[in-house]
Amino acid sequence: MHVVLTALVNRVGLDRLPLVQVLPGGTMNTSSGSYGVRGRMLGLFGRRPEAWLAALLAYSRPADVPRVARSLLRVDAPGQNTPPQYGFLFGNGLISNFLEVYYEGSEPTPAKALWILGRGILSSFIQGPAIRRLMLPVTVRVRAPEEWPPTRYLAVGAGTVDDIGFGFRAFFPCLTNPGRMHVLGVACSAFTFVLELPRIFLARAPKTPEILQHTLAAFSLHGETDLVYMIDGDFHRAGPELRVSATAPIALGTPVMR
Repeated sequence: MHVVLTALVNRVGLDRLPLVQVLPGGTMNTSSGSYGVRGRMLGLFGRRPEAWLAALLAYSRPADVPRVARSLLRVDAPGQNTPPQYGFLFGNGLISNFLEVYYEGSEPTPAKALWILGRGILSSFIQGPAIRRLMLPVTVRVRAPEEWPPTRYLAVGAGTVDDIGFGFRAFFPCLTNPGRMHVLGVACSAFTFVLELPRIFLARAPKTPEILQHTLAAFSLHGETDLVYMIDGDFHRAGPELRVSATAPIALGTPVMR
């Protein structure tokens, strides 16, 4: 999805984008599910992408399709001679580590993702190898525009949709701040972060001051080595600097099931 959006925006520009309809045909469907277009997980919840496509085609013209407005994240890698990348979710550290484990070995499925999450939570109580791999910290400076005081994070993540997977609404403040993104800098211990998961699931702000949170128009990351990160579940590697900003909102279709 983010590859298609990146190609469209870089080709025609944000102002000329057509109505975008995201079909929930992935394994997690976080971006579409966050605004009501829910697909099946574990074969139990939501609807198949064909059902959403049929609902979309039931409208006689695009102007009739109900829609919501969501900003995109724009990710620039200065000095890399690459075009900007666009998507709804960004993250490094824990977020990209989780996906690395998720894509290893057997086919990635919602059941596998749930197993990795559960194993990591249990491992946090004994500081086992599973949690140490998932929570391998990253050394990076964050400027937004002032520099944040920590330099070691379990993760730095941002979103213009609230759901990051399994209903964990880590970025819920973005929904009431159009044209901006919500950014989390997780600088606490792995065990403290696990204790915060119930609050994140309930769309409540974390209590620990070691989880920094801001609603921003832009921020930048500065590392000592190349930065590894994900956009909407896809891996990327850039140089030691990244700039992330929120675009003007685009229109996303939300057809009604009849």
